[in-house]
Amino acid sequence: MHDGLCSYRKAPPMSTRCRMAVLVACNVLLFGCATDRPIPPQNWDGLEYRPGAGSGALYVYPDAEVGTFRSFLIASPVVVIDSNWNPEVSAPVGHGIAPGRLTGRDIQHIKDVVAREFRTMLAREVTGGGYQVVERADVDTAVVTTALVDLDMARSSSDRMTLVMELRDASTGAAFARFFDRQTGDMGVLRFPDSVTESDNFRRAAKDWGRRAVTITESVSQHPKTENRGVDPWVRFNTS
Repeated sequence: MHDGLCSYRKAPPMSTRCRMAVLVACNVLLFGCATDRPIPPQNWDGLEYRPGAGSGALYVYPDAEVGTFRSFLIASPVVVIDSNWNPEVSAPVGHGIAPGRLTGRDIQHIKDVVAREFRTMLAREVTGGGYQVVERADVDTAVVTTALVDLDMARSSSDRMTLVMELRDASTGAAFARFFDRQTGDMGVLRFPDSVTESDNFRRAAKDWGRRAVTITESVSQHPKTENRGVDPWVRFNTS
């Protein structure tokens, strides 16, 4: 049995280092490099691939048994900047949150700003779907764990970020779905975290991923809230 993000059964939290390794491995497995995306495997860690998720890859547990969800707990997103990102060429000379080279504290500030705004936008989409966002899980809570990995943003058409999202039933600790997606295009400049969170492409991606979290959860819920109740869940997901 695997722990943390890649676990089906309830398991203790992973260490930060181990969790990062899993997230990066998931990204490499499913997406590779931006110009040579591999075909997603049909089965992975007990999950089954569901085709038709647009640019993303959706995996579900085929026999997941969940009840009715009324709330979401959104964990603080993990942000992983691409190891090849060069802050010296990611912004005009003389600008940025700090002069000269960025310190580890500066980098952490960038990650914190991006994570905070991303979580806020996810929460907005969840509440817009008719659900509560809670800080403490109850028996009818879906737990959303996300990571933004492979971030490389310099306000250009080659900017990119990849979402890794796992959805769990809080009452059992069991994961019922994972979703992976990559977005490209001008996302703002990482050296200016505010420019990232104000980027139309960044905000559009965050809104779409928030809606996906709701739609995927409702696809396995016994009593979904939306007007699409009774429609085949994967048709509903693929057309969202």
